[in-house]
Amino acid sequence: NSNATPLPPNAKSFDILTVHGLGFQAVKNNWRGVILDKYGTALENLVQSYIGPEDEKKNDREELKRLVRMAKACFVSSLDDIISLIDQFEIKSSYSKQQFAGYVSGWDDESGNHHKGILEITKYSPLRLEIGKKVFRCISFEDMIWLPIVHKWKPNQYDMILIDEVQDLSEARRQLIYSAKKENGRIVAAGDENQTIYSWAGADQESLPKLDYSQYENKPVILKGCSKKPVPRSAYLLAIQHLQPVAKNIMY
Repeated sequence: NSNATPLPPNAKSFDILTVHGLGFQAVKNNWRGVILDKYGTALENLVQSYIGPEDEKKNDREELKRLVRMAKACFVSSLDDIISLIDQFEIKSSYSKQQFAGYVSGWDDESGNHHKGILEITKYSPLRLEIGKKVFRCISFEDMIWLPIVHKWKPNQYDMILIDEVQDLSEARRQLIYSAKKENGRIVAAGDENQTIYSWAGADQESLPKLDYSQYENKPVILKGCSKKPVPRSAYLLAIQHLQPVAKNIMY
């Protein structure tokens, strides 16, 4: 917070948020009273309804939960796209790819009856979580980012958004961040495509070139290079002081 001052003369607010925190604001504004399922208990219960609770199915359950996380992070929902994720992230199970992906996307049986997948169930209502004698409505970490996008729930809006470690953004994170930018707002991003460490969570190494550069008339200023010398001022403070137009509402 000490580095965040001084703000521009007409700045009204400066927020420091994780992407999850940004999304959770929007979720709580629309699904009031929801809590975070920190340990994934509710999702585990849901997965068991598809695969079963047997010990010998533990690996299948873990891989199905991983596939759900990847589908939400990469923002895909069709059966074919989820099958592609199984190959891309080397998800292993004792089920066929078609059946395993169907548990996520939903599927139609031979009689034409539709069976809801995990994405459909978690999209329209919070899961139930029992803690002691109380029952809570809850969402997962992935839902914090995924739900505002699928429902078009707007998070807080900002004149300027500064993103660090942009190479670790997934498609869902990138879309959520852009939904927080005001119509004439600006985005400033810093990252190194060679330092991607969250590919296991759907991070896209191509996040930097995939950013929307229309705000710069498709001619962004890209600075390359690094230094081991101490940086006298942080990147976001430099941007706040020198980028125009001066922003009133800023998120880092």
